[in-house]
Parts: sequence; C-alpha cells; structure tokens
Amino acid sequence: MYELAEKGGHHSSEIKIDTVKFRLAKGIDPFFGTGFTHDTDNFNNSVTNSSYKTIPNMAEKVKQQMDLVDKLRAVDSSDVARLIIDRHFMRDLRGNLRKFFEQEFRCVACNTKYRRPPLTGKCESCGGKIIFTISYGSIVKYMEQAIFLAEKYKVPAYIYENLLLTKKYIESVFGKETEKQVGLNVFM
Repeated sequence: MYELAEKGGHHSSEIKIDTVKFRLAKGIDPFFGTGFTHDTDNFNNSVTNSSYKTIPNMAEKVKQQMDLVDKLRAVDSSDVARLIIDRHFMRDLRGNLRKFFEQEFRCVACNTKYRRPPLTGKCESCGGKIIFTISYGSIVKYMEQAIFLAEKYKVPAYIYENLLLTKKYIESVFGKETEKQVGLNVFM
C-alpha cells in the first residue's frame, strides 16, 4: 500500500491488504500469522493519556490543533475553525450564560446552597459570605479565542456575527470591560 502510494497510485482496487475481515471470510484463522507493525511485550501497555489531555489549557490545545490543520492540505482550516467555534465555544458561552441566570448561590464557609441569596447577604447557617456558583469569567473564558479564530480563519459571516451578537449580549448583562488585567511583564 505504501509503495503504491509513493508511486502515486490512487486506485484502492489495486491494493490487496490482508485484513482480519478477509481472513474470516476465507475461513483463515485471524489469530495466527497475522502481521503487525510494532513489537510489544504486553498488549495492555499503551498510551494512557492523549496529547490533548496533557496540554494544560484550551488556548494551547486549540493552537496546536490549528497548527496541525494548517499543515494538512486535505483539511479546510476555515471549516475546522468554524466547527471549534460553533460546536464548542458558542455552546459553552451560551450554556454558561443561561446557567448564570438559573444559578444557585453558595456560602464560602459551609457550602450551603441557596436558590435565592438571603436578604441579609450572609449565610443563614454560619453567617459566611454568599457568592455566585457561576462567575463572569467562566462565561467569557473562550470569547477572545473564538473571535481570534473567527478573524484569522475567515469563518462564515453567520458564525462571526453570531459570536459578536453573543458578545454584545454578555456586555449588555455585565457591562463592557474597559480595563483588562495584565501581568507585570507588560510594563518591563
């Protein structure tokens, strides 16, 4: 198969590969004499964590995915960016926004949960501070990255406009962020 591909052969009918399916159809024992590509002393020894799980944050995961996509001629980078935005980021943004309005409140000290915060603003059980269970940061955590992908890979206008409308809606609820917190390394 590899030699034919190297020569530019594109007809799958020219390739005859011995598969388990072929062996079963012919009545040949699939467990005896079947070739393999990698030696192992234990069949159960394998990669237990994919590289996706070892990458620490979503920004780096998407960066590495898009770096790979950019190298592959058979993949449309714009479509992959669209899928990431539409199937992952937008669902997360909207889902967290919806949950924000349905959220409970909890006490920092004893973890008592309330549907509505007490009028006193303190936990009725221990007097501790009451906080949201879903924060602004968890809602907008993918917004910048989604907009960056949309602009860089020129996703369809519908997806980009949908993203901007969601951003405007979030800003209408929480207010527009005028200052952005940055690290000290920016000033050095």
